[in-house]
Amino acid sequence: MKRIIRLIICTFIVFLFTEIGISVHASNNDNFKIDVNYGYDNYYKVYKDMPVNINIVNDIDDFDGIVKIRYHVNSENDGMLSQKVTCEKGNAKDIKFIIPRVNENLAIIRVILEEKEKVIYEKKFTLPFNQGIESNLMLGVLDEDYDDLNYFNSDICTKVNLNENNFPEDVFASKILDVIIINNYNLSKLNEKQIEVLKEWVIDGGHLIIGSGVNYTKTIPIIEDFIGIDSINELIEADNKILYDVVNEQSDENVINNTPLSIIEFDSSTLKEVVSNGEYGLAYNVKKGKGNIDLYTFDLGMEPMKSFTYNNEFMNLYLLPKFMDKQIRVSNESTPYNRATDFLEIMTQIKYPAIWKIITIIVIYILILGPILYIFLKKRGKRQYMWVFIPVISILFVAIMYVTGINTRIKEPVSQFINILNFSEDGGSKDSFGTVLNTNMSKLRVKSEDGLSMIPIIERNNHFYSTSDDIQYRDFPIYYNLELGLDSTIEYYKSNVLSNNSFKIETPESVPQVNLIDLQLTADGRELTGTVTNNYDFDFKNCIVYFNNMIYTIDNLNESEVKNVGKPIPKSYDSLWRYAWEISRGISDSVEAKKDMYQNAEMLDYIRYIYESINSDEVLFVGFTDETFAKGFQVNNRKIDNKEKTMITSLATVNYIKGSTVLLDYGMVKPLVNGVISEEIAYANDKEFSFTYQMPTETMDMTLVKIRRNPIYSEKFDKGKYYLIANDESYIEMTDSITINKENIDKYISNDGELRMVVIMDDRGDFDVPEIYVEGIGK
Repeated sequence: MKRIIRLIICTFIVFLFTEIGISVHASNNDNFKIDVNYGYDNYYKVYKDMPVNINIVNDIDDFDGIVKIRYHVNSENDGMLSQKVTCEKGNAKDIKFIIPRVNENLAIIRVILEEKEKVIYEKKFTLPFNQGIESNLMLGVLDEDYDDLNYFNSDICTKVNLNENNFPEDVFASKILDVIIINNYNLSKLNEKQIEVLKEWVIDGGHLIIGSGVNYTKTIPIIEDFIGIDSINELIEADNKILYDVVNEQSDENVINNTPLSIIEFDSSTLKEVVSNGEYGLAYNVKKGKGNIDLYTFDLGMEPMKSFTYNNEFMNLYLLPKFMDKQIRVSNESTPYNRATDFLEIMTQIKYPAIWKIITIIVIYILILGPILYIFLKKRGKRQYMWVFIPVISILFVAIMYVTGINTRIKEPVSQFINILNFSEDGGSKDSFGTVLNTNMSKLRVKSEDGLSMIPIIERNNHFYSTSDDIQYRDFPIYYNLELGLDSTIEYYKSNVLSNNSFKIETPESVPQVNLIDLQLTADGRELTGTVTNNYDFDFKNCIVYFNNMIYTIDNLNESEVKNVGKPIPKSYDSLWRYAWEISRGISDSVEAKKDMYQNAEMLDYIRYIYESINSDEVLFVGFTDETFAKGFQVNNRKIDNKEKTMITSLATVNYIKGSTVLLDYGMVKPLVNGVISEEIAYANDKEFSFTYQMPTETMDMTLVKIRRNPIYSEKFDKGKYYLIANDESYIEMTDSITINKENIDKYISNDGELRMVVIMDDRGDFDVPEIYVEGIGK
């Protein structure tokens, strides 16, 4: 009986403590009000890094602890994000995180608050499943009144509200924004870091739209140097009927108001006028790196534009085509970080024994241990000693193998830092990556010596979790913990021996910011001549120049050195990587040099993400340097050995030799389709789809132009009709080919060097892009 009573009392105590524990936990949850915002306005991009904002309202005592986000990386591992936070009682605080490259299977995150290593708050949050964008563009709006731009609506865009609180302060968090509109917004509200992120975002491929007019003082002054404005003149009050002129509509006297259109005039040597009524320039464009800026000289959200009957038609006419181009580029865009892992996994500083040594030792070992030893002992009638000699010889050869491979022993983790810097006449772009090779099963706590932000690169497939109440959510082992804040740190909990732990990293400020490779090159239409000068204060190696399906070797290019380009080697742009790969295969005397060149090959393959194609009058320089721009990394609070490599590319226009006969064969002049240089096959996003060719009018006087459909593809894509668009907007049908003689060149090629064509099909889809042949005289 006593045993039964004791059992009942123990059960009651356990039950009582359990209930107390639950009530305390629930009480803590009630004292913290947590709001989670995913991406921007709860819209985020699938397969991109996702910004997450945690808003904490603290109704309990002062909080000084850690805020964590835990989520499934895949079906075996969890990821963790953490940040030290201080929030006084009665206050609210926003904490910004970023989850690396989410996909549609990520459904749940857990928000955890810890203080003094004790969990005081924990709750699961469900992602807005239907708000993950996969193919649409994300269009961010910076405007004092977000509703002023309601006419910016399109099925291919998802519009989100930006402000100084949620605007990204990290270049990684800006990647999901495709288009940003700044209109009637005081840019001084953004901090210095946010302004720098805005500029980097444009250079890396973003499309920035700026409204100015009467409110130009809010927006323009802070970024006028970046835009390329030389001077701002005066504000002009123009008749608002010019809006009807540029959309080819008749004004309705009963609808239009009398508010004048305030237009700001400015001087610029780089901006190109793209919208005009003949008297006033209404919009200008300038390319910046891989991105674009459209500057409108009037306010896009105020009257008269706000009530303009055809404001949506205005957007459809001048902005929607660019959005459609951008959407196709985004949907077809390959993820560069997948390619980055290929060159990050090649650790050139690790020495390996020569392969011939290993093969020789193994062959000798097999011969001695097997037939030779057996025959030797058999002749002496001592075969019974085989069991003694085999282990002795095995130990001997283990020692030989150990001595041979002694240089490969790694006692501490090693790392490498890779920079890829790209310069062109329009600007430039930059990417940086790091990796740490582990040597044991211990945790790796990786920190940049320069305090640079990092984001893990991992192969992922976010584990699907149903949000129904009857399915138990369970944790997986933590793979990494990304600690954010002043000192970004990645702690890898599960890292296999000799495994690479790779990450994207903020580019160091000490890297070159401008192009100092001077390309004094001319061409006769086929081959290059001239010099390349290195004006940097460091040396390059393995340098090449690419032009019109030819590679010109330069090899080493030391500081301040001037070199002539070498003899051309036939190689297509898509095969740049193969050039370095073929060289690496021929290196036999140094394993390190072989790996170094093979890594170059993988980095050259990465260039295809940066420049999708190279046009007929463009030349590309590529060089590699071992110059140090970063301090490297700490692992587990100890500085480790680090190898740094930087690839610098420079894209420039080539001048043809004056008076020389220039022949550009079919395929050399590349078409511009969906806003980017294209190849043989492209996608038409409309039944009537136009595309252009940027003809080399600045470098040559053309005397003959031939256009043809490639016979390889014309039979496969036989449904479309092709037309040449004249400068007077008339259409001339092309069957298989068409020829433009010298006297008709001005009829079809604009002053800006554009030759336009259109394909008309029964439906959207792929089509073959015609090829162009050009003859002319170099200017």
